Amino acid sequence: MVFNREDVYEVQVAFASAVMAVYLTIYLYVPPKLGITATHLGQIFGFVPTVSFGAILFPELNVRFPVGVTRFLGWLGLVVVFSILCVLKIFIW
Repeated sequence: MVFNREDVYEVQVAFASAVMAVYLTIYLYVPPKLGITATHLGQIFGFVPTVSFGAILFPELNVRFPVGVTRFLGWLGLVVVFSILCVLKIFIW
């Protein structure tokens, strides 16, 4: 990430980076370790947060929807998967 003095600093990008860092810390280092054996579970906890984070950082790449809608969908995906991960780590595993 590069800061340019001409560009406007976006708080959502910094906040999304912090949320993603917390997500990765919980996913990788908080026990119990998720023994992911199914392909779909691996996609949920790996692919969905990555795509959601990308949608928050680079919403202009999605030409079908406005920037606000793309960022909202990115936040929705990141928060939902983060919530599922926390519930599974606390109550299930």
